[in-house]
Amino acid sequence: MESYRNLVEIFFSNHDYTLKSGSKYRSGAWHQSEEQRDILLNKIKQLKEENKAVTTVVAPLKDFYVAEEYHQKYKQKFRQKIAKIALDRKTNQSGKNVDDS
Repeated sequence: MESYRNLVEIFFSNHDYTLKSGSKYRSGAWHQSEEQRDILLNKIKQLKEENKAVTTVVAPLKDFYVAEEYHQKYKQKFRQKIAKIALDRKTNQSGKNVDDS
């Protein structure tokens, strides 16, 4: 399960898990076992304990469909937008780096 745990760490460090549930694009994570579900829920609990606003939906994996072509390689196409999201997440409203507290 360690590789799934690593995948979850990468997942939460590389996308915006704070998108509101009414948004066209939402954060979602799927699991194939109780153990995977627990790993996801524990990570979300950890983030919330750090006062992060996590809105990621967790659900069992059922059917999987490959997204349309215009959704493919999102990270490559929108690298600057993703970098801004990461920077915004790292800095608080006062402009101070969260790590500098």
